Amino acid sequence: ASREASECNFANLVSAMGAPNGTGAPSTTGPSSTAASSTVPSSSGTGHSHKHKGLHVHETEEEFGEVKDAKIALVEPEETDDELDVDETGAVSAQGFGVLAKRLVRRRHIMQYFKDGVLYREGRTRKVGMDELFLDLIVVANVAAIGHELRLGFEGWPELEKFILLFQAVWFAWRELAFLWNMYTNVRDMLEKLSVLLMVFFLSGIGLGAHFAFDETSRWVSLSALLAQGFPVISLLLLGIRDPIYEGKVSFARNTSVLSTSIALPCLVPYVAAAIVGPGHSRTIRNLWWVGAAMQSLKLPVQIVIGRALNRRIPGRVGPGLNIESYTEKFGLLTIIVTGESLLAILFEASDSLSKADIGLLYLSALLSVMIAFAMFTLYFDADQRIMDGGVHAIRFKAHLGVLWSSLHLPFHASLIAGATGMGLVFDDASLDKSKDESKILVLRAPENDGAAAVFEQKDRWLFCGGIAIAMYMMVGIAACHKRSDHAKSVYFRWGVRCLVSLVILLLPLADDRISALGLLGIVGALVALETSLEFILTEVDHLRFHGWQARAKSKRSKQADNTQDSKVLEESNDFDGKEEDSMGLNPCVYKAQGEAPTSN
Repeated sequence: ASREASECNFANLVSAMGAPNGTGAPSTTGPSSTAASSTVPSSSGTGHSHKHKGLHVHETEEEFGEVKDAKIALVEPEETDDELDVDETGAVSAQGFGVLAKRLVRRRHIMQYFKDGVLYREGRTRKVGMDELFLDLIVVANVAAIGHELRLGFEGWPELEKFILLFQAVWFAWRELAFLWNMYTNVRDMLEKLSVLLMVFFLSGIGLGAHFAFDETSRWVSLSALLAQGFPVISLLLLGIRDPIYEGKVSFARNTSVLSTSIALPCLVPYVAAAIVGPGHSRTIRNLWWVGAAMQSLKLPVQIVIGRALNRRIPGRVGPGLNIESYTEKFGLLTIIVTGESLLAILFEASDSLSKADIGLLYLSALLSVMIAFAMFTLYFDADQRIMDGGVHAIRFKAHLGVLWSSLHLPFHASLIAGATGMGLVFDDASLDKSKDESKILVLRAPENDGAAAVFEQKDRWLFCGGIAIAMYMMVGIAACHKRSDHAKSVYFRWGVRCLVSLVILLLPLADDRISALGLLGIVGALVALETSLEFILTEVDHLRFHGWQARAKSKRSKQADNTQDSKVLEESNDFDGKEEDSMGLNPCVYKAQGEAPTSN
């Protein structure tokens, strides 16, 4: 009955939007002119246009929640004949060569945007393309290189600061490219292949000079960061100028690509200055990179504020709309990549310390480390990013919360890598067979060493525990950006317990050498594993709506009793109606229900 009622309501909704006879078929007429099937005029000579297929309830609403204050209209490019034109002899005609040229360098257009309160988007659910996945490989390599650099040379804040600055440059370049691909999708033509090749080269420059990033190779690394972040920005500008959606408008107010580029270009100035300053000015270069990071962090909020102000002043202005399934998938893939740094740290440290390690302790430490990495993975994907019925993803809920959701991933990913690096250092000490390395035992226990060993031990603990704890706090912030479902009864309890567990982990280094490296690894692993298990179970409880099951069972029994009573009343009514039949044996109640009067012949 509820399914039939839902289908009836959906049919009425679509009918009100302009579909004929209350069916789900797209309508070309109706009161909603913005949603009616129409075509956006193409630029002269391009032969390209959009087709609006009518208003729909898109399948992404089941996974990410309803679109707030907007309707969805499906958009698809106008179909063109891409087959090569050949004559009777099999030779390709001139027209065929033109089709080939168009396929090698395809015309791009925005596939998702807001206009007049309607979200125009593709009907299909978009997935990450092969070129995007290949480009993610260089992000993997950079994460591994920067993390390995921190693991080998970590002595304190200077090395941690270098890691943060290098990682944020890679992360912001990745986000700029993710936004560009989200707007214009992937078409796998020659232009896209060349762009991927250039971006791989630019990002490689950051990892190549990571060791002397702010000294001898500072100019090359700064130039690489400039090109990696600037290339997607310039590409967005060039594509936006030629996009038929903007109808040839290139003004700051009318063209979103021009607006985005105007805000993004000043963010690149600190990297230009750092490249000019060059080697020998390490502190100045670091400060310039900090300025660049701060400007990049403010770019999206500023663009949102200006865009909303322009939307209020200019009716019919086209605004960008993120393809939510593709964008969230990109962030999920990067989270998996970053989490994988924990596994790399384990394997690298195991290979380096195999000759001096106790094999039993080595495998036990590896088990605890893998358990921590997998628990963090489970918390992110199965607890925090799961949108229940009635909930709405941050990107769809409110614009500023969507920006906050994406921005919080930067400290979250950085903390994961820092924690993984500390985990590798703790893993190395936890698996060490002290009987095979007497020199290290003497160093660890020598009181005349001015506390050098204690400092070494303590900073590793802080890096490990601080990285894990901050990552867990960041996950709470990321999850809090979503609109909570009414069924998520345990969410505040889960977040409170997680914050408490994170605080305990953060304070564990204060115990100093009273907790061994293996003991520290075991305590953190047990706390994170228990917290993850608790949250996983409570999330499933919320999803199945177990809360209030006693009240629902009582309500169900009450309804069953009411139904039984109604059945008895109906039977008595039928018996009574049978006695009131007319002389022809016809029941007047039947005709009364049908709006007719009983007649006798």
